[in-house]
Amino acid sequence: MVPTERFRLAAAVYGIVIDGDDRILLMRRAGSGYRDGQLSLPAGHLDGGEDAVTRLVRELSEELKIFADPVSCRLAVTMHRVVTVALCEPVAAMSDCLDSVRGTLSGVDDEGIVQALRDMESLSRQTHAVMLELVAEADSRGIAAGQGFASTQRLLAGML
Repeated sequence: MVPTERFRLAAAVYGIVIDGDDRILLMRRAGSGYRDGQLSLPAGHLDGGEDAVTRLVRELSEELKIFADPVSCRLAVTMHRVVTVALCEPVAAMSDCLDSVRGTLSGVDDEGIVQALRDMESLSRQTHAVMLELVAEADSRGIAAGQGFASTQRLLAGML
């Protein structure tokens, strides 16, 4: 049976702005009614007939007063998600991104590979920092004991 309504996609762009110290710019969401107060990458949905780079440049300018050169912007990852759940959303998105990178390696030139290595190394450092925060939070909440482990370290060892 043919569905009565076709699949529709709400296309959006997310800007990853990295400074000279390899820090990624995050903004606190406000005024949209969607996850207000939470940290997010600068982002926006594409309007009809608008390409991703044009939307990204416009979003950075309107929301953050950052004026980006469209030539310096590059498409890094595409992904599609249907269901999202609070804390799991960024983890799933990260997993999707890694899968996407793996799937495009054969089409990337040498300079692109070197840049991807730099980007991944930077993201790896940031991921480790977040992991340490999660461990500290699990420790402060006594989550390990609730899961039947003597300590957070034992809980982590059980995951390996």
